[in-house]
Amino acid sequence: MWTIFKADKFPYLLAALFGILTWATTHIADRLINSPIIKYKTEEKKVGSHVEVVYHIKNVSKDKAFEKIDFFLEAENPDTIYCLERELFPPIKVNSTIDTYGTSENTANAHIDRFQPNEYFDMKISKKLEKIIDLRISSTSTVILEEENIETFILEYESEILLAIIVISILSITIYAIIFNKVSSTP
Repeated sequence: MWTIFKADKFPYLLAALFGILTWATTHIADRLINSPIIKYKTEEKKVGSHVEVVYHIKNVSKDKAFEKIDFFLEAENPDTIYCLERELFPPIKVNSTIDTYGTSENTANAHIDRFQPNEYFDMKISKKLEKIIDLRISSTSTVILEEENIETFILEYESEILLAIIVISILSITIYAIIFNKVSSTP
């Protein structure tokens, strides 16, 4: 039963392992590729008596543009959000408006007329020392807003993951062949 783990059977085991990894990666990516997903990542940094929070937002869908999207932050308590800044990265052309921000309200909003595949931008707010404010979305189309996780990582970097699996499998088989040839050629 355990003969598969012997040295002469190792290439078959290795090929099966890399085959399963490749299949799993492509299966997850194929399942997600048609999903309307926007991912975001949050970075928080304390600056004096307030906290700066940056929301990195990216359309990771490969072929879906989203129309009329509002990204908004709503704090539980009034006077929480001090200001909102946007940093746009080419080629995004954002028609963004900030509805309310400052010391009189607890919301901030950025509107995008059309959010193309692989476009991304940052929203940065300054806020009081309270818990992190969840990013929310409102859109005329179906959109899934996901915090960065393993699925969004696989969707975004599928080609690089598959290339890494191929390179590692070629290197592993080469190393095995070199070691096995040395062992088998030793008298």
